[in-house]
Parts: sequence; structure tokens; C-alpha cells
Amino acid sequence: MKHFEAYNLGQIKEASIELGDFTVFIGPQASGKSILLQLFKLLLDGGNISKQMKNHGVQLKNDAREFFDLYMGEGMGKILRANSLIKADGRIVDLSDSINGKENLHDRVAYVPAQRVLAMAQGWPRPYSDFRLMDPYVLKSFSSRLQVWLDFGVKKDSGMVFPHQGIMDKDIERLINKAIYVNASVNLDQSSPQMRLMLDTGETRLSYMGWSAGQREFTPLLMQIYWLLQNSNSGNIKGKHHQFVIIEEPEMGLHPMAIEALMLSFLELISRGYKVIVSTHSTTILQLCWAVGLMQKIKAAPDDLFELFGITRKSTSLRKIFENVITQATFNTYYFDRKADGVVVRDISRLDPADEDQGMSEWGGLTAFGSKASEIISNLIASKDEF
Repeated sequence: MKHFEAYNLGQIKEASIELGDFTVFIGPQASGKSILLQLFKLLLDGGNISKQMKNHGVQLKNDAREFFDLYMGEGMGKILRANSLIKADGRIVDLSDSINGKENLHDRVAYVPAQRVLAMAQGWPRPYSDFRLMDPYVLKSFSSRLQVWLDFGVKKDSGMVFPHQGIMDKDIERLINKAIYVNASVNLDQSSPQMRLMLDTGETRLSYMGWSAGQREFTPLLMQIYWLLQNSNSGNIKGKHHQFVIIEEPEMGLHPMAIEALMLSFLELISRGYKVIVSTHSTTILQLCWAVGLMQKIKAAPDDLFELFGITRKSTSLRKIFENVITQATFNTYYFDRKADGVVVRDISRLDPADEDQGMSEWGGLTAFGSKASEIISNLIASKDEF
């Protein structure tokens, strides 16, 4: 799928999304970003979602509203209206066809929800059956994937979860270690009856609840990224497993320097052939989209991306990732603009700070306060004889 549309769906009045290699959703809370992202997964993975639910004892009826309650969460069936319209690549979609659709060998969309920290209980992923019936499906499915990866993707003899040799680019992993784990490692604690993750600082081992909020938020996301990289095949992923990666609010709990390191892992995913879709409130992520867009226009070199990220060690593997970004990757940004009669999703991919349209120039309101503060302070200074 390259393009999808939604009209009169919940608070969304109209949305028309063209997917790039890296697509960013921005907008205020409760503006419909998660609704559209979960809808996208349903359109591509509906048959697999229904099968998973049935495997856990859910009795499904041919009722789209009831299904949305089970899939998105209690009360979400109300977002479907009589005049709701959904299109995929120009064709009108009957949601019943998606819900009862053909099962695929693998899901096409890997989904990392904003509530990912709820997937972990005392340092270990919660099983699907541990959640309530109407907890969001994407959270339950995400938690299950984490458990599978820890069971089969981690070598039990070493117990090393992070850093995990041979999956992620070494330089990216090194920057993540420095910015987020402060040169500590994440290991499986196999000394107690209950398997759990521990943070090893060299001097002490910390249980999950002793970690920083950013480390607790990031670690489930990191494990999903590892799983995706491990399953990729030199950039040729079509038909083999997930093709799209949705990540909600990846910046939660992270310092801007840590977000920079995280963005490098997104670029690696793109270079492996994945299409990454992110919802965010982070200006750092938008600054990357803006900078790369300009670099592509002026035909910049990979060395300029090394400079952007402050990386002095110019490895061959990282240079290959940067070359892919500069020469091939497409970056699209959409702003969920709340109007009086509903949310209109607008394409602001140019991210032009000089544009007369404030939605464009203020990046969906993310830079509005900074611009206003600068203007007020400048006027105050100009009005004083002495400062």
C-alpha cells in the first residue's frame, strides 16, 4: 500500500496519506493519529488480527463497531459513522473484508504502541492473556513479540540483550549505549526462578524498576528494532515478513541527544528496506526530516550526515546507510490540524520555516512557543534604553 485515505472517522474529517520511506505524524493529543495508524495496520493485517483474537478465545461477530472495541479499545467502535469512508490506493475499503480477510504468513505491519511500557511487568513482557479483553490489540501483540524475541533471539549462554552483537550497526549501537544506557548493559537474570531483565552498570545490577524512565520506555522499543533488523535480509524484505514499522512517540522519556541516537536506528531500518511511520511531539525528529530534505535538494554528501549527528568515526557500514538516506529515501510529514468541525490532516513535508502558513512554518505548532517567546523578548529588549 502506498496511499490511504479516511473521511469522517472519529475526530478525523479528512486524511489523505502518501507513505514515504519515513513518514511522520504530528499534532495535538486526541487528534486521531493513533486511530489512523491502527486503521492502517488493520487494512494490511486484518486476517491475522482476527486469527490471533480467535486463538485467545474471542468470539467475533460480523460487526465492525464491536470489532473496533475489541481491536482499538473499549468505546472505540463509536468512531465508525454512517458516512465514514476509507480508501486504500484509491479503492474504497469495506472494513468487513479487512476483518475477515486472508491470513498472511507474517504480519506486514510491526506496531510499537505509545503504551509500550505497559507491556513490561517487573522486567519481563506480559503474556497476551494477561491483558484485559478490550485492551488495545497492538499493545497485546507487541508484548507477545517481545516475549518471543527474548525466548528465541537472545543467546541463553551469554544472556546479553544489549548490546547484542551482529544485529545493529556497531556505531549506532555505541551511540545508543552512550546516550541512553550510559555504557551499561542489559542482561537476562537467569539466577532466579523468574526470568527478568537487569541493567548491569559494572558496579551493580539494577532491577527494571530501578532504571530511569527513559531506559524503561526505550528498552521495549529497542528489542522490537533488534527483532526487525534480525529478520531483514540485506534490504530485500518484500514478502518475507514485516514491511512497515509504526512507532508511536519514540521520544518518551528521552533527552534530545538520546533521540538523535534513536533516529540513527530508524535510518538503519530504512536502509534495510522497511518503511517507518512515526507519530511524535519531538522537534528533533522533525529537524532531521527538514535537514535531510534540504540535503537531498542540494545533493549533499554522506559526510554531511556524519557532521549532522556529530560522528567522527566514519565507518563503511554507516556511510552505506547515509548514502541510502541522501540518495533514495523519501521523508513525508503530516499535521493533524484540529478545526471546529473536525481534524484535517495536512501534508507539510516541506517544513518551510518561512512559509506564510503557520501550520507549515511552526511545524504543526511544535515551534510556536519558541517563536513567540523570541519575538516577545526581542520587543522587550528593543523597548528598553538599557539592558
